[in-house]
Amino acid sequence: MIYDRRPENATMAKLAWAHLPSGACYTRMLLDPCEFLRGSGDDLRNFYYTLRLPENWIRFNSFGRRLSAKAIRALGLCPRVPYRLCFRVLGMGDVNGCDIAQAVHEAVLRRHGLLSPSAALRYGDPVPTGSTWEGVYIDDLLITQRIPTHVKFERRRRRMKRPTYRVPCIRSSALPLSLRPGAPKWTASSARSGLLCSCGSRSGI
Repeated sequence: MIYDRRPENATMAKLAWAHLPSGACYTRMLLDPCEFLRGSGDDLRNFYYTLRLPENWIRFNSFGRRLSAKAIRALGLCPRVPYRLCFRVLGMGDVNGCDIAQAVHEAVLRRHGLLSPSAALRYGDPVPTGSTWEGVYIDDLLITQRIPTHVKFERRRRRMKRPTYRVPCIRSSALPLSLRPGAPKWTASSARSGLLCSCGSRSGI
């Protein structure tokens, strides 16, 4: 559910914590004739609704109409006081929702050894110089790696840094992964609104 917080959002300062990647970043990747690109991705399920708000902030997160007198009596509340439902979690619609969610996701990954500065992909920054690029977009994680074509398939699988490495650290943080399986490894796919075709060394928007 996305709820309308425009009145509240108008009174809040923008955090500007989210520094996101983009498919356009891959136009700056150069593959040698003896390399191809391999990638994999996954996402967090209902991520916004796993981020708990501080107790003193819940009253600012109300939505919907006032509770009816019948509902107030059923809950054993004071009939002279008006009540509304409130989210105890961040939810979707908060002006800083994306910034908070992005910062939390990045912090969880870094705590467990992922998303190092040398591999992090962010639009507007220089692209990573190594063979592995890691991009976090709110609740999504995409990892790509340049692989030499002469490496045998079995060795390629071992060399590929897959997002499944993220599963233990996400579970330890009590964040739910998507029920659908992660995106399969690909050599030609669309990612972050961009087209990647590693076999022909092409990328575009």
